[in-house]
Amino acid sequence: MRHTLPRQVTVQPAKTPGYLTDAGALIFQRRGSSRSFEAIIGQHHLRIETIADRATHPAQSSCYRAIVTRSQRVGNAASISVTEDTQTAASFEDAVNTATAILNRCVGTRYTALPFVAGYCYSFGVTATDRFVSPVRYDAERDAVLDCQDHALITFANGSARRAINTSTVGPHPHSLIDNALRTGLHDCDFKHGEIHAKRRLAWLAGALILSHAAAPTVCDVLPSTLERESTASLCTA
Repeated sequence: MRHTLPRQVTVQPAKTPGYLTDAGALIFQRRGSSRSFEAIIGQHHLRIETIADRATHPAQSSCYRAIVTRSQRVGNAASISVTEDTQTAASFEDAVNTATAILNRCVGTRYTALPFVAGYCYSFGVTATDRFVSPVRYDAERDAVLDCQDHALITFANGSARRAINTSTVGPHPHSLIDNALRTGLHDCDFKHGEIHAKRRLAWLAGALILSHAAAPTVCDVLPSTLERESTASLCTA
């Protein structure tokens, strides 16, 4: 089955990993570079584990495991994790739907799930099918980091990511967070992969910082591994 991915989503302020949109849709996020995917909703932790690779184990009927746990405090002690349910599934999509159904049964809400995986970190364990949920993105044509309304938040002097940014632009996001991304996010190892890679990584880090400090729903682009917008025709997943 092929799905058309949304160009943009509005995500709620929440714990990570994973995201919750304003429409009640879950987005599972890759755990580091692993084949484990997670989402946290309130006290519930949803996890999809890859049991076997269908390419190397074609006879394996259940390739994924959906696990839903709940954080529970016992007296004055630290919280413990209580397993709500564990089920196996033949496909990633089935596992996501199973985990979501378990959550709905536990909390009495009608959550849904979007059919893609959010990457954990740009340039770290990303696959071609991973997507990034970010309020900012790099645009190579304008050589700038833009928000979802195409306002330039960072413009590069002489094309270099090492140079100063234009902080005179007015955007909806705190420039202090973007300044922090510039100070802490770019290292020599990033520049070994070229200026474009460094600028994309900077955009990813700025977006992650903005979401981590968000106190209200935030509009985000759904971006491919290039961290640049793609055409409508390519916004599909099998």
